[in-house]
Amino acid sequence: MKIANIANMDLCSIGTSLSRGLRELGDDARTIMLTRNPQETEIDLLWSRDEALARDVLKESDVLHVHSPIVGFTLSFRRPPFDVAALARKRRLVFHYHGSEARRLHPSVKGLIQKYRIPVFVTVPDLLRYTPGAEWLPLPVPSGDPKYGPANPPSSPIRVCHAPTAREIKKTDAFLEAMRRLQKSYDVEPVLIEGRPYAECLAIKRGCHINFDNIGYGSYALASIESMLMEQPSLVYLDGSCRTAVSDASDRVGIECPLLQVGDPTQPSHAELNSIRAGKAAATYTEEDVDSIYRQLEPLIVDDGLRTSVGRKSRQWAQAVHDERRVAEMASLRYGALAEFGGFSRLDRASQSFWWAEQTVRFRVGRRLAK
Repeated sequence: MKIANIANMDLCSIGTSLSRGLRELGDDARTIMLTRNPQETEIDLLWSRDEALARDVLKESDVLHVHSPIVGFTLSFRRPPFDVAALARKRRLVFHYHGSEARRLHPSVKGLIQKYRIPVFVTVPDLLRYTPGAEWLPLPVPSGDPKYGPANPPSSPIRVCHAPTAREIKKTDAFLEAMRRLQKSYDVEPVLIEGRPYAECLAIKRGCHINFDNIGYGSYALASIESMLMEQPSLVYLDGSCRTAVSDASDRVGIECPLLQVGDPTQPSHAELNSIRAGKAAATYTEEDVDSIYRQLEPLIVDDGLRTSVGRKSRQWAQAVHDERRVAEMASLRYGALAEFGGFSRLDRASQSFWWAEQTVRFRVGRRLAK
């Protein structure tokens, strides 16, 4: 099969890793990113750099795997004469969501997914509730790449890393408070990784012993997977849907998931977290958020053997679930079962333009009123 992964932004190199795994299986797969690459991650084809080849890949594709199509995708995924809505016709079409874009997915896009029965993948299991009928396709990574090999940090201090893309919804303050309490008794150091190129982020992480992912939306993602492959225990809050999906994956590979659960059992809803991120509500944490982090970290700090054991199990599990070739096998099976897409109607394509304009005006008016 010839597969074109297309994304405005190849978040966490998901498309690139998936394409690489598909090529290992013998498929002809490439990922095309339409916008710039500020994190300097590896990309198969960058539109600004490889436009001619990208157009050829799209033209020849059998499968069109579209990443994060939101309201107005018929416009945002358009580079005349290339038009994703027109190109999808007579190809196998898949949508793939990775995070907040699915949590805030516009009803018009949901309607098209349901109307045309478009297959949907999600990268993290908490997104399953937002796209009925979606399937969890674990985030693919090149688990054999040396940059994800076991870390060998100095013996002390015990360094606990945290890479918050949004401190207010990942409960960074709770993590820092737990670390302050631990520092009263132990030689530990928090390491915040923010605003750096990806290669530099990985280099900093390799100097750490343990990872705190987040207490937020209820899922783990690349921050945990990287650390698990580096044999670092990872702490994260998993909600019910994510725990179920992780348990099913563990049963499938025959390895118990070693992610360490933290966080108050009662967490803000996703709507409340979106309000916090938008600055409409204050970020808060509970005493149990802090205590749970402390309880999980303390034995890992004092017991080198435990930390090593959990770390090794973490790498085994991440390799079994997230290796890009294994994930590609799951995607390839799904592609093979798809029928050719019949195409979007002209009315539905036009409606996306209308809703994009409506949302754009709403956003700009909101910004003016906020001033």
